[in-house]
Amino acid sequence: MDKNMLIYFYLILISGGILVYTYLLYPAIIFILERIFYKPVNKKDITPHVTILIAAHNEEGVIGEKINNLLALDYPHDKINIVVASDGSTDKTAEIAEGFKQQGVVVHSHNIRMGKANILNIEVPKCKTDIVVLADARQMIDKKAIRNLVSNFADENVGGVSGELILESDSKNGIGKGVGFYWRYEKFIRICESGVHSTVGATGALFVFRKSLWTGLPEDTVVDDMVLPFQII
Repeated sequence: MDKNMLIYFYLILISGGILVYTYLLYPAIIFILERIFYKPVNKKDITPHVTILIAAHNEEGVIGEKINNLLALDYPHDKINIVVASDGSTDKTAEIAEGFKQQGVVVHSHNIRMGKANILNIEVPKCKTDIVVLADARQMIDKKAIRNLVSNFADENVGGVSGELILESDSKNGIGKGVGFYWRYEKFIRICESGVHSTVGATGALFVFRKSLWTGLPEDTVVDDMVLPFQII
């Protein structure tokens, strides 16, 4: 085997090793560690005041349904603040949200689109509660989700809690099933990581954290549901 072939062989071997570690060995290792070093969370049925913050851009098709979904949550209504921050929307997102003002919904309209990270940097410091819920406009939330997520904050060691995103698909070509399998695989890893110390990724569609741990996101943040958990850790 000549020198070039040997280099190619080692490159293939290293690349294959990285793939095997990422998709097989790491999940196996974290699963074993979780079984050995599992640290339970001291959950309690608590209902502190929370702010649900939605950063929305051109979501007129779903924002009304989302707000109705939040108003129907199994949580004391006098302890929930719902804030919709319109990120430079050019449709009726803000107008529809303002139709819920009598139900206590607060709407902040930003005329220029700044991106989710910048909107959060403006809006999170305004939140008047120590528990902040970041939610997306398109995903509906189970009625008991906020109550169940908040129960984790009875443990003072918990800084943030991720919701569980459930994918629904009527696809008949197998793509939906493939995405669903990968998502179940990723959730398995997150659960095991949480049992050992902390997951390093959250679900951007539903993430709850202590406002006291907020330090702000870099302006060029793209994956806020990974940057924010890292900052909290």
